[in-house]
Amino acid sequence: MLLALSSPMVRRTLLLAAVVLAGTLSFFAVRFAAAEYFSSLDTLAGFEEAVRLEPGNARHWHLLGRYWQFGLDQQDFPRAIELYRHSLLLDPRAPAVWLDLASAYETQGDLSSARSALLSAKKSHPVSAEVAWHYGNFLLRQGEMDSAFAEIHRSLESDPSRTAEAVSVCWSANPDSQVLLGQVLPSSPVVYLAALQVLAADGAVDASLDVWNRLAALHPHFPLQEASPFLDLLLRTAHGTEAAQVWKQALEFAEIPDPGGPSGSVLWDGGFESNVRNGLSWRIQEDKGVQIGYDGAVKHSGRQSLRIHFDGSRNLGFSGVCQVVPVTPLTAYQFSGWMRTETITSDRGIFVALSSRDSPSVSTPELRATEPWTPWTLSWQAGKDSRIAQICVSRAPSQKFDNKIAGTAWLDDLALVPLPAAPSPEKVRP
Repeated sequence: MLLALSSPMVRRTLLLAAVVLAGTLSFFAVRFAAAEYFSSLDTLAGFEEAVRLEPGNARHWHLLGRYWQFGLDQQDFPRAIELYRHSLLLDPRAPAVWLDLASAYETQGDLSSARSALLSAKKSHPVSAEVAWHYGNFLLRQGEMDSAFAEIHRSLESDPSRTAEAVSVCWSANPDSQVLLGQVLPSSPVVYLAALQVLAADGAVDASLDVWNRLAALHPHFPLQEASPFLDLLLRTAHGTEAAQVWKQALEFAEIPDPGGPSGSVLWDGGFESNVRNGLSWRIQEDKGVQIGYDGAVKHSGRQSLRIHFDGSRNLGFSGVCQVVPVTPLTAYQFSGWMRTETITSDRGIFVALSSRDSPSVSTPELRATEPWTPWTLSWQAGKDSRIAQICVSRAPSQKFDNKIAGTAWLDDLALVPLPAAPSPEKVRP
């Protein structure tokens, strides 16, 4: 055998075969590369040239069909359908082609053929989230609600990233939270959180509460800011009791400990210990001419206080530190806290105001110049419809010539404590 292979005739034959094989491979490689290049041009001429060079490549027929279906300059749906069908002859399991074919049929009003194409896609890819999503939306457009919701549910089980869009379309079709939770949404924290964002943005308070309760039952873990849009909705719509409960649960899910404070106080983190912002904590909005932060060196108690520094560049009307607080209607409260100032200039100082829409507001005396830690205690009565109050650290703009404010103020140990109800007067017997 070695002698046969070493003969000149065999060597020449092997060399010739290698050259032919290399040439053939090079030819097909060049043709494939050329077809890919023309296809990448994203033009009609490019797609047609790609099909001519690689007529056995199903992808090029698919792309040419998409050009005729979705082209901006011209559209020809029958031609697109013909090209899709040719692509499927070459690759009958391609789900994207079946989906585009179904879309083209539906656009032409041929719903039977569209349904058939979608079922073919499902048969080829029974667990595809993409196929289930498109089929579910098709059924939704046909008014087949239960079947549509079942398909969309299957899609979300595999691909929860579609939850926001799913909630939007399903809620528009049937704004019933029990249907949404029972038929559409899989039981998953990721899914419930995404649904909550959509419903909160839509202002659907009751539906959002239903989703939150399902979420809370799973005892999930997620960052506190995930609950912010929902909390903002509850506060905006004066659902104070619900907001307080959601806030308590959200802190637990985010594994944020209670910062402590006076027993019974409904004001959260009045000592500024947690560094948590927004929700039912402090909402801090900085402006030009003022810097707001925490100070561990100057404090009334605990680890730190709130520090507000004015740089003397502006005559500020300031309300940049606020907290929205759930309150109980017709309840009396004691509002207390401590403030300190250092070299506050101008005739208008720093004060803290407590207000609600249907209740008279109260505010502390203004502190200016330099004052040591100074306490305040105020009484406040919630009105009959008061469920939300707001506490703000403020400064009113000065009306005088030398009006730019400079200096620093500190606040610590704020509390808003409900007072015991006054006993009812005993009836006097005649």
